[in-house]
Amino acid sequence: MTAIGLGLGEGEFEVDKYQAFYEMVKKWTVSDYRTQGIKAEVILDMLLSKYLEEIVALGLAYPCGSVKLLAKEIPLNIKNQNLNAKVDYLAYAENTHTLFLVELKTTVESYKNTQFERMQQVVDAGVSSFLNFFLNEIVQKKVENTDDAGATPTKKYLYTLWHMTDKLGIEADAEAFSYIGDSRHDKIALHEKELARDQQIAEVKKVAAKINEELGNAKMAALYVTLNKVEKLPNQYHQIILKEIYDDERFFYLLKESNKYEEWGLMKDILKELLVPPDKWFRIGCKSDIVN
Repeated sequence: MTAIGLGLGEGEFEVDKYQAFYEMVKKWTVSDYRTQGIKAEVILDMLLSKYLEEIVALGLAYPCGSVKLLAKEIPLNIKNQNLNAKVDYLAYAENTHTLFLVELKTTVESYKNTQFERMQQVVDAGVSSFLNFFLNEIVQKKVENTDDAGATPTKKYLYTLWHMTDKLGIEADAEAFSYIGDSRHDKIALHEKELARDQQIAEVKKVAAKINEELGNAKMAALYVTLNKVEKLPNQYHQIILKEIYDDERFFYLLKESNKYEEWGLMKDILKELLVPPDKWFRIGCKSDIVN
């Protein structure tokens, strides 16, 4: 049925459509957050990623625009352990020249001492060790060693590297990053493929060197962003508690300065629902659709 058939003007129809979509997203976000087998951190990450720079800036009393979210799901080099360890966010504070490993926690139970020890090990090893592992041992080797330059895992690491260059103001060759191989096998095609691969590898090395130059002497620290206070978190780790800041006027000021304030009103309503304690989930008004 058209907007005219509904008796609505075009503008009214648009508002109604987007409101309905938002209500659907809100309902299923809250429902999934409360459902077993679904990682709550993934849901919260979707809501918070856009605002992480302001969240960290407020939590550390840094000025607006000083914090940059460089990457997400960054691998960590854990000595003498064959682990697929990662940290949720990598953030950089220009004003203090500090690289932060940021971990998101939704519940007190999700905090693990082993994870804290891994993060501490990476912080103690320093920025140079961390950057060498990610830029050289992971990204560069994936690009150099894969036969399929268009392989999804390789392209995802390249995308992360591309995002880092953008945030740090480092120039990078989009064409070299975009190379995805060639299915042709004649001599000319193979020669072109070889040249393109060499160009991509050279560009990755150049960009990695520039990132090292920009961040190699930075300090390194770790912090946690949590829904509620985690009492057992070691004191040397800064803890930014969302429950304490999501309605803070200082946070609103930072969002206004970075032109993110209007969207936060919608995200805040969802976040308030996620902060409802489990014993309150079973009120009649809290019932929502669950897929059987």
